[in-house]
Amino acid sequence: MYQNDIKTLLLLLGAPSIRQISVLNDKRYVLAKDTENNISLWDVLRARKVEDYGAVNFEQKVKESFKMLFVPNWFTVDLKTGMLQITLDESDCFSAWVSAKDAGLGNAASDVKRVIGTLAQGARVGETTSLLAIFYCSESNGRTLYRVACRDLSGENESAFLNDTVPHWVVDIVVNKAMPKYNKIQFLLLPHPNLNLKIYKKDRLSASDMLLVRKLMEHVYEKILFANLNEVTGQGGNGVIPNPQLPSVLPPNIEAKIQLYCQDQLLDPSMDLRTVKHFIWKQGGDLILFYKPSYDFIYLHQLQLNFVNSFRKSEIVARVMRLLVYQR
Repeated sequence: MYQNDIKTLLLLLGAPSIRQISVLNDKRYVLAKDTENNISLWDVLRARKVEDYGAVNFEQKVKESFKMLFVPNWFTVDLKTGMLQITLDESDCFSAWVSAKDAGLGNAASDVKRVIGTLAQGARVGETTSLLAIFYCSESNGRTLYRVACRDLSGENESAFLNDTVPHWVVDIVVNKAMPKYNKIQFLLLPHPNLNLKIYKKDRLSASDMLLVRKLMEHVYEKILFANLNEVTGQGGNGVIPNPQLPSVLPPNIEAKIQLYCQDQLLDPSMDLRTVKHFIWKQGGDLILFYKPSYDFIYLHQLQLNFVNSFRKSEIVARVMRLLVYQR
């Protein structure tokens, strides 16, 4: 048989390999472009492809997928095999807290916070929906300790070997629920320059970097603005001048009462502090925020001041009249 007589009996084509990626801001989804220029969306938590977009412009799709949300990096991506290889490292795997809403988990109105790395570990240890995904543990020098398909993780032998191989730092978080602490952020909360108020002391505040701007608005509304009104009208001291009390329920439309600014940009109440610092503040040092009440609140404040002044004037007149009557 001559070489020219050899005929192809069967041709097995491989799947297109991934050549370009972009990790989205929520640090859960990855946009990928393969060798056939097709764009797809991958879910890192569930280790599976969730959507195909076809041969569209990659850069444009990245722009369309952008969300004003900052989540710290908690994984790295490698494309050496032509597939997404997600690596979780002890140094940063559990550094990213995220709300259930931002992670696309549970009720959209939920304020529950989760470490996104623990969700990924739970998926890899047995809850992943992609049975073809490969799970493996390796040492820092790259030596692989254990490699198994996720579809086989439920096996008795595989589970036993997995328990002996999984690093202790994974067991502490996923099994023992030893959750890491929230990251803190330092900031200043000052009256807006347009209010022309003298600032005698700049208090340095500290809070979780996941604190929402809405919570700061509520703090300003309750602890600063109404506190100032109480001081002006004499509430809480020996003054007898009546004034409206702080409502027992904060207004649901707090953004209509209070505005917060950073770098002259009005802040969205749904933003958290780390997003503000990363996308708007964009510099080192303490984050500086400015608050400004709405016009209706300022109008209420002015009415109370006018009422206080008129009350005090009438009180002075009454005292003078009593004194004159007494002298007669």
